Formats: sequence, structure tokens, C-alpha cells
Amino acid sequence: MTDLVERVITASLVEEGNRSDFEDQMDEMLGSAGATFIFRCALFLWMTKLTSGQYKGGYWEYLKLSNGGFYLRLKSDVTYSLERDDTGGQYQASAETVSIWANLFAFDSVKKVKTMPEQSKKNALKFTHCLREYSYKAKLVFNYPND
Repeated sequence: MTDLVERVITASLVEEGNRSDFEDQMDEMLGSAGATFIFRCALFLWMTKLTSGQYKGGYWEYLKLSNGGFYLRLKSDVTYSLERDDTGGQYQASAETVSIWANLFAFDSVKKVKTMPEQSKKNALKFTHCLREYSYKAKLVFNYPND
């Protein structure tokens, strides 16, 4: 019988003095400066869309994941009131939770750009899987009260 060991995935904050280097690394990780530009634009647009306009900008932290991924997290104590499209139900989500969802959608946006280099699309898919795995294991999911 094989013992199954669950792998723990951790997130490490990129220190203030290393942010510029990390921004350069994002171009390498995503495969091009264009992919990074699309990712950032999509991230902010998805954050606005997911929060129905409640998001008005803010300071974003960079986090590296121990499984090879990364994500950007809005530094905020705000709890967002969100609405489910399928039921119209209301629920609450932390800035971190909504940030993770916005990152997932932003990675997907990179994959959908027709002129994006194939390597950038593959890298975005990889980072989608890394972040999904982290968020699942860290139980950073939406809480649906009264459903």
C-alpha cells in the first residue's frame, strides 16, 4: 500500500525591496512583457467586475507560491459584498479571496489573446493550476451563507 502525503503549499510575500526584481521576473515567468501587461490590466478589470465596482484601486502585494506559482493580492481589510449570477444570492468575501479569483480570471485572459505567444499561454495555464491548487488547499474559497 502506498502512503499518500498531502503536499503543503505556502505563499511567501515578496519583500518591498524585491518588488522591482519580481516585476521583471513576471515577464520571464509569463513569457513576455505583453503577457504581463495583459495579466495586470485583466486583473484590475476582473477585480472591478467581481466586486460590482466596489474595488477602487489599492496596493497590491506580490506572493510566490511554493508550488512554482505566484499571485497578486490586494492589501485591504475590506470585505466585499458579492452577488452570485446563478442565484442572485449575496455573499461576503475578503479582499484576498476576491484577489485570487481575479488572478485566476486574469491568467485565463492571457490564454485567450489570439496573438499571445504559445509559451505565454502555456505559462498562464501553469500558473492557473498552481493558484487553484494553493487556494483549494488553503481553503480560500467563497463562503455562501443562506444557500
